[in-house]
Amino acid sequence: MPAQRHLKPWRFIIPGIVLGLFISSILSSRGISGTGTARFLMAFYLIPSVMTQVVTGVMGRLYVWQSEYGLVNFLLKVIGIEGTGWLINQDTALAVTTLTNAWRITPLGLLIFYATLATIPGELVESAEVDGASPWTVWLRIKLPMIKYHIGFVSLVILTSAFREFDLVYGLTRGGPGRATSVMSIMVYNVSLPGIWAWPTRFPSRCL
Repeated sequence: MPAQRHLKPWRFIIPGIVLGLFISSILSSRGISGTGTARFLMAFYLIPSVMTQVVTGVMGRLYVWQSEYGLVNFLLKVIGIEGTGWLINQDTALAVTTLTNAWRITPLGLLIFYATLATIPGELVESAEVDGASPWTVWLRIKLPMIKYHIGFVSLVILTSAFREFDLVYGLTRGGPGRATSVMSIMVYNVSLPGIWAWPTRFPSRCL
């Protein structure tokens, strides 16, 4: 099954942007921003940014999505739901890869969006609330227009990194099952590396 049918760039961009916007909006909201809880959650969500991608992928494969002893299936079993082989089914492997990558790239959007939202004058938000604006209206009409260029920047960074994605996907699924989670770099690796390793044995025979 062609890899392009599955791991399209938007699968990397949308989850990271949505999670970054959601978490940053909560942490920058009144009553939470600047508190110890906000600082703790910020540090917690930044953990993926200090881990190498291959470690994230291998830990996800061995401890989170593993079919018999993984954390996800354990939690499902606790609430009476039968787990599944997340990494051996093409559809679930694709979803798992998308979620794991979204967890890794969320800190980028989170930091940028949080820093931008924190600079919005409180008087502007308060005046809108006095005029009867709901929290959703405040976010949609005031906050979102102020971070729209930052959303574009983060999307561009995630898009360029999607074409260089290798470590996390290879550590998590190695591009499988089949080619369900293959990305461009893994396809190049699978096609070119066997020939490179075989070259030292083929070259002498061609010289004889």
